[in-house]
Amino acid sequence: MPNRPSVLDWILLFILVVTWGASFVAIKIAIADILPGWLAAIRLIIAAALMVAFARIMNIRPPKGHYEWVIAAVLGIIGTALPFALINWASLYVPSGIAGLMMATNPMLVLLLAIIVLPDEQPTLTRVIGLLIGFTGGVLVVVGRPRTI
Repeated sequence: MPNRPSVLDWILLFILVVTWGASFVAIKIAIADILPGWLAAIRLIIAAALMVAFARIMNIRPPKGHYEWVIAAVLGIIGTALPFALINWASLYVPSGIAGLMMATNPMLVLLLAIIVLPDEQPTLTRVIGLLIGFTGGVLVVVGRPRTI
């Protein structure tokens, strides 16, 4: 039986949600003065410095050999650098709320894809309820959005 989330878990989740959501507002503000690619580079340099420090504190080894470094680089480019640059570029053209909402669909899409593609990821009641809550929240945000003339 999994452990029930503690109050600290909920507080940390709340901090994560606020931080994640606020990043789109920060991007919209920064993009007025910093080119999208440079903004992505700044975010990645800060994140890399923090991750290296964390890895050293936790005694996590860096990739070994050419193969592991190539895999790490490819995953870093496809999974982080490219999306950051594209999000920054898109923020030139769409409101930060829409950018955040579009990014919020990713966990729902990953869950759907996992259920379809991975046989071990069965659609449990908790997963289906979570998916429905997330989808409903996204619909409510879009439908409840003030209309402009």
